[in-house]
Amino acid sequence: MKKKYLVFIGLSLFTKLNQPFAQDLKHLASYETGTAEASEVVAYDKTTKKAVFITTSNNSFSIVDIKDPKNPVLVSEIALSNYGGGPNSVAIYNSIIAIAVEATVKTDNGKVIFFDINGNFLKEVNAGALPDMLTFTPDGKKVIVANEGEPSDDYTVDPNGSISIIDITSGVANATVNNIDFTGFDTKKEYLKNKGVRIFGNNGLSTVAQDMEPEYITITNDGSKAYVICQENNAFALIDLTNNSIIDILPLGYKNHNLGTPSVESYNINEIVSNWPSLGAPVYDGGQAEVKLGGFSGLFFDKNASTATDYVFYTIPDRGPNAEPVSKNNTTPSSTKDLRPYKLPNYQSRIVKLTFNKTTGNITLDDQILLTRQDGITPITGKGNIPGFDEVPVTYADAATSYANEDYTDNNGEKYHLLPYDELGGDFEGIVIDKNGKFWACDENRPAIYNFDETGKLIERYVPEGTSLLGTTAMPVDTYGKETLPAVYSKRWSNRGFEAIAYDEANDIIYAFIQSPMYNPGSVTKDKSDVIRILGIDATNGTPVSEYVYLLERNKEKGFAASRVDKIGDAVYKGAGKFLVIERDSEGPDSKVGKKYIFEIDINYATNILNNPISLRNGTDMNKTLEEMSSDELITENIIAVHKNKMLNLPSIGYVSSDKAEGLALLPNNEIAVLNDNDFGLAGAGITDNSVLGIISFDNNYGFDGSDKDGKVEIKNQPTLGMYLPDGIASYEVEGITYIVTANEGDSRDYSGYSEEERVKDLIL
Repeated sequence: MKKKYLVFIGLSLFTKLNQPFAQDLKHLASYETGTAEASEVVAYDKTTKKAVFITTSNNSFSIVDIKDPKNPVLVSEIALSNYGGGPNSVAIYNSIIAIAVEATVKTDNGKVIFFDINGNFLKEVNAGALPDMLTFTPDGKKVIVANEGEPSDDYTVDPNGSISIIDITSGVANATVNNIDFTGFDTKKEYLKNKGVRIFGNNGLSTVAQDMEPEYITITNDGSKAYVICQENNAFALIDLTNNSIIDILPLGYKNHNLGTPSVESYNINEIVSNWPSLGAPVYDGGQAEVKLGGFSGLFFDKNASTATDYVFYTIPDRGPNAEPVSKNNTTPSSTKDLRPYKLPNYQSRIVKLTFNKTTGNITLDDQILLTRQDGITPITGKGNIPGFDEVPVTYADAATSYANEDYTDNNGEKYHLLPYDELGGDFEGIVIDKNGKFWACDENRPAIYNFDETGKLIERYVPEGTSLLGTTAMPVDTYGKETLPAVYSKRWSNRGFEAIAYDEANDIIYAFIQSPMYNPGSVTKDKSDVIRILGIDATNGTPVSEYVYLLERNKEKGFAASRVDKIGDAVYKGAGKFLVIERDSEGPDSKVGKKYIFEIDINYATNILNNPISLRNGTDMNKTLEEMSSDELITENIIAVHKNKMLNLPSIGYVSSDKAEGLALLPNNEIAVLNDNDFGLAGAGITDNSVLGIISFDNNYGFDGSDKDGKVEIKNQPTLGMYLPDGIASYEVEGITYIVTANEGDSRDYSGYSEEERVKDLIL
């Protein structure tokens, strides 16, 4: 920002006020340059008590003595015209001055010039195009330079943005330079765009390396990493200063001007509901703790049954209280599949109805609707369906139980009794009610989509084609449900089939979301794929009508992260082709870096890949399957994934009930409800005994004045998304966590050869 006759030294006196941390800033003295475009960047040398500032209008820098703060005195003004077109930044460490100078032609490589505190030249080194800002590392051994790499005005020349790392460990005279750019990300353009990084310059023709424009830098206290803001990209790059490499490029996201700052109120259902029901107490191995109702996976808000104060919800527990699987390699006799121990083998699947009073915060447990087969009598359980394909259902063989027969023993001496499979059993994970008042649920085992009537009686179950042939013994078609879904869905990662279900009432479509990338062609895709499938079926007959690709935030490319975001938690349909989706990692609530994101997604511009030959690939030929393809490879096949916009992170706003946020519902007034799966509070299987309902609201504090033409100041909510586009960046550390602070200037690319500026009235929306 250029200012004429900018007052350079606002020497000030700080005095503490009564408020904690507040300070009173009082003007003490000034030094006025008398020159336009001066003093944009100032640095201070505490050893000599001198300040240095740059002036772009006459291509110089000045040194001012401020030993007497009330009387700043100019020491010298040094011309920089011999070094380039003009200075952009200055920094000082131990009386060494470093100045970033752009080339006479700004698209050419610039320089960093070193002087001593008296203005004597020491050294010049080459930097990248348009060095915009520089800073010393905390130990003074390196100078890090953000080379913005802006294009020429006609956009015919667009140099790579880059970061110069100047090593002065052996002194300025022996300085060495390492310039790193973003060419390694050129093949990941769509991947970055999917994350929210703006790669758009020159009407999208720019490469990633050309489009990234480093602007400002902050360095961690230990000097090991640098965070580099790329303003026009609404992102920052993370640099490893130990090996001079780019670790990651991270998006800053968007501000929803129609909503505001999110906050959450949490309600512990187990404590609020009196006499919270018990499912029973296992008696094996001397007796086990009582198991309470829980394991809630999925959440549905019944707007038709709710009032302004009483919100009616339905949720569905999963397959019942169970222990971690026992490896097939650790049993005697050996098993063809892993064992799945059920602590309460007679548990019957159910739908749970709750009512939340918005005024009082009270919650009531209204009903448990037990699920049965079409006969209305035979219970539906959570056990696997297919012998030889699904996990082997077992319970504990113990004299204290009715299951004394010992079929398996594990390596720890625990004995197990084989249970019968359930052809229609489900590991339930989502729940909705359609326009006819019928329940729909999905399960993550088969995967399958269920339709129940109001009493919990099964109407129909939909499974992938060929399901009847999967086991050790081929069964008649439709044994395990009506086979209408694409056969490839049987290649789901075990127990990570359909995790979320949503309903489009206007078009009578049920949408089911795969939880994690499918094992297609096999487990080679584990942590190597970002592809989640969304399948839409006709609610009248279960026939697929659409299929879309949803790309995970951080799975295939872990980047700089403590954990992978490798799964979906739940989804809800908003209308007009938009959904809210929970996407999460497996970090527990005690983690300060947990990632339980809520995204808004849009399928309107995504490619419907139903029956696309690529979507049907199952690894039987040499071509890559859908799950093996990167986002950039998908684009080359003309497959556009759903558009995603990150709304919030649950741990960041205080919802820390569990690692498993698996219930999501949209409420009136733009509020959102979330619910966790507590795994029935079983030790070793879950994080907490609590089932916690979170009500998320927005403070409506992101309004802005949408017109610069009406002569009025009218700040209000607007149906728009705003970008942060920071210029300055700083960081600080608390309890080992680095926090980043940004000055969000906002900016745009506006050149004669390309401009992104448009007035809204001229847009076709």
